[in-house]
Amino acid sequence: MPVSGMTGITVGEDGRPMGVVQGCEAPMDRAVLHVPAGPPEAEPEGSWSRSGTPDKFATWPLSGADGDGWTADSPPKPLVPRVTYRLYGATDDNSWSTGAVSFTPEDLSTLKPGQVRYATPSAPDVFTTGTLEDFRRAACEGE
Repeated sequence: MPVSGMTGITVGEDGRPMGVVQGCEAPMDRAVLHVPAGPPEAEPEGSWSRSGTPDKFATWPLSGADGDGWTADSPPKPLVPRVTYRLYGATDDNSWSTGAVSFTPEDLSTLKPGQVRYATPSAPDVFTTGTLEDFRRAACEGE
């Protein structure tokens, strides 16, 4: 599946984690949270789908509560300290996905509302914390 756009992680005003996705070629219809170190056959830790006409940019709560047109298909389990999670967006037909973001609960504790943790397509293993505007600008740079 080709990658176009990025996924980020932020926290809401209440401190709870929220997914952030910016598609470039297409809007993302779903998102998946998983533990990359787990067995390949493991079920995802959480998954969401978006109803209606999706926009290329979206945020939604990872708590399992519905928000911004997103519904938790598989509500996430509580995040476990010192475990690395990976979140990414995709289209329903698997024609596109966004670059993933990896994080731990400890990474989330360093974020303030309005800050987003993300990796750019040119450096997928290097994570940056920036503003929401930084994230959106970087997501489709060079595409």
